[in-house]
Amino acid sequence: MNKALFSIVSLFLATLSVTPLAAAPVKGMEANVLVLPDRFHSRIQPRIYHALMTEAAKATPPLKLNFVAFNPFMSNRIGESEDEQKQIMDLLNKSVAEVVDIKKRHPETTMLLAHILEYMKKHPDSNLAQVRKRIDTFMKRYHFLVVESSDTFGIHPMFYTSGETRIKTPEGASKADIIEAIYGLFFVDAALKQKKLIWGTCHGAQFGYVHAGGR
Repeated sequence: MNKALFSIVSLFLATLSVTPLAAAPVKGMEANVLVLPDRFHSRIQPRIYHALMTEAAKATPPLKLNFVAFNPFMSNRIGESEDEQKQIMDLLNKSVAEVVDIKKRHPETTMLLAHILEYMKKHPDSNLAQVRKRIDTFMKRYHFLVVESSDTFGIHPMFYTSGETRIKTPEGASKADIIEAIYGLFFVDAALKQKKLIWGTCHGAQFGYVHAGGR
């Protein structure tokens, strides 16, 4: 893992060298890291944190990393963005019905995200569009997105499985998995559009795969 993270840190420095942050004192530079943890956790996994911090300390100049977790399921433990995450969670809960309706209109699709993005263009005042706008704004504060592994079901099959329109599935998927898929895919999409670096492990890699049209 450390070799891969060394490459990520090197990319960090290359990216920061052409931003206003490069005007920081010679003693070092800073980068803000947004972490999407498992929905049952409110902080970055220790192994990932240690690996990132170790490689950042080796960089020249040293790179200071500032971590913030985004987990609206546990917003009361997040800290500085608690109120903002609570508001996003309220919109996410309302968005589930919109996602299910979109899937029922396109039951055979294996690329639900594409239909969601098209829906938001046509319905800019929808709950989904409001979530997307808030996530775009949230992501602008950060240079790097980390999407961690998860002990939950994973991305809800509605997003990539033809014919699946149920919220609760026999395999164990639930409403919470739809909510997690919405904000996870929106953050990946926002980071890509803002040309931000993304590090995804397991669940995070799944988000990237589904975002790219995988199934």
